[in-house]
Amino acid sequence: MTDVSTRARRSGPHRRPGRRRWWWLGAGLLLGGLLGMAGWLAVSALDGRASLVAARGHLDAAARAVSAGDTATAGREIDLAASAAHEARDATSALPWSIASAVPGAGGPFRTAGDIAAITDDLIAQVLQPALRGGSALLTKQLRPAPGQVDIEAIAASREALAAAATAARSLDERARAIDPPGWVAEIEDARRLLQAEVSRLTADVATAEKAATLLPPMLGADGPRRYLLAFQTNAEARGTGGLIGAFGLLTADGGRLAVDGLASNRDLRSGRSSGPDLGPDYAQQYAGYSSTTLWSNANSSPHFPYAAQIWSSLWVQQGGQPLDGVVALDPFVLAEILRATGPLTLPGGEVVDADNVVRITESESYVRFGDDNTARKDYLQSIATAVAAAVVDGDGSAAALVAALRTATDQYRLSVWSAAPDEQALLSGTALGHEVDQTDGPYAALVVNNGSGNKLEYYLDRVLDYRAGPCTASARQSLVTVDLHNDAPLEPLPESVAGPRNRLSAPVNSNRLLVSLYATTDAQLAAVSVDGTPSTARIGRERGHPVFTVTLVIPPQTTTRIVFDLVEPSRPGTPIVPVQPLARPMDATVSVPDCAAG
Repeated sequence: MTDVSTRARRSGPHRRPGRRRWWWLGAGLLLGGLLGMAGWLAVSALDGRASLVAARGHLDAAARAVSAGDTATAGREIDLAASAAHEARDATSALPWSIASAVPGAGGPFRTAGDIAAITDDLIAQVLQPALRGGSALLTKQLRPAPGQVDIEAIAASREALAAAATAARSLDERARAIDPPGWVAEIEDARRLLQAEVSRLTADVATAEKAATLLPPMLGADGPRRYLLAFQTNAEARGTGGLIGAFGLLTADGGRLAVDGLASNRDLRSGRSSGPDLGPDYAQQYAGYSSTTLWSNANSSPHFPYAAQIWSSLWVQQGGQPLDGVVALDPFVLAEILRATGPLTLPGGEVVDADNVVRITESESYVRFGDDNTARKDYLQSIATAVAAAVVDGDGSAAALVAALRTATDQYRLSVWSAAPDEQALLSGTALGHEVDQTDGPYAALVVNNGSGNKLEYYLDRVLDYRAGPCTASARQSLVTVDLHNDAPLEPLPESVAGPRNRLSAPVNSNRLLVSLYATTDAQLAAVSVDGTPSTARIGRERGHPVFTVTLVIPPQTTTRIVFDLVEPSRPGTPIVPVQPLARPMDATVSVPDCAAG
């Protein structure tokens, strides 16, 4: 009896021995399946990560090859990157991965990783491979088949492939920006942000390449001869676009054949007789006292390069030159980038000028070397400009290295181009090469300095800008733009060609007089302005939709002056734009402006 009751208690009145075995079998199978899926996911995650890392390594190698003009190696590396990216996509798109991606709360990293792999795969297949195939001529010596010659037919032939790549890149950029954060895996979040940044950059690069393939053939004389003023800016004497025009020449292009003629110093430039082009009432009011439409030296007081180019073009014709098809402006930093690509040059006297010393020589040492003998100094600087122009036009160095050098200079707004043809200028507009004052309603703070002493002391000027805005409100918010300007000129007297006429400012020797302008957010109001803590006043103007607040300062050597602009500006969405005027020294900028995004 005891044995029977014991068995009954163990089995229970409603249980059958076989059901228990089936339950354990089912649980075991489920557990085994889950463990197998987890193991597969772990392996797939590792495989996907390894494949993405491999793809990135091949893309980095391809970029190095492109910079060297080695398109064959670049093509092989991109093909290897494509294979690795496809493997990553396969690893993150199979059924178990899809199931894991659908798990509420925990599937975020799987979805994000899958999106990253898919977009990387499409980016290589739809953008990088066709762009390299279509644009390879732009990166090799084929671009310059002979000294002084550019293969404009090869450039034109690349346009279709680059246009298709640009369209695909824009679509992928939208997809990348729409990727959801992974939620709880920091490494995948880092990868998401990196992908978004790189796709955005690549989209801009391909769009630029497409514009170049469209613009270059006609601008290089595919349809007939072209003439461009070549303006060399000296940014040791600040102007809105960078610096005073110190030398000039005529760049001609005909069927891709290039030549630079008539290089001369600004002493050969004569003032205009007419009022010049009509640039609108805002311009006329802002620059009424500058004689900017009749004086070569003040024509680029505005930071909007197309204004300067139109005035220079008008003045060129007024002094007897033939009508121009455009203007190209550059400064000594462009010369440095060119020499980095072409190698050093040797002047007739045996002096070697290279990427490391050309800015120092042209912006500072030449003034000390020649003292106040301006004729000798300008002839010397002209010889440097002539040698660099010859290296670009007639040299046989790497086309890819030269393109990369010019791209770096363009990104810093040190190389600027304007075309007299409206359709070409429309393509240049909005690019760094067009060097415009942005027409935007979003947060904006541009510091622009113009020299007011006729000296070269901006070589010693340090600039620091701090742009801070209050929290977003329904209408307006308070903003502070703080500007620190330091005159780093030595206390010992500099040559008059550098420091300006003695006692002109009734201030210590090497003191600098500056016209300091803040281009602010559209519709911003100036509540107050102070200089070194003392309330001051500012002249108020307007340009390209931005209010412009201008303060005149005299800064002694080894002294810092602080200007604080207290603003009331609209609470508008958008990433703050803080352009940097291309002067001799870089500008430090700190920005703390909340994005008042809609909603």
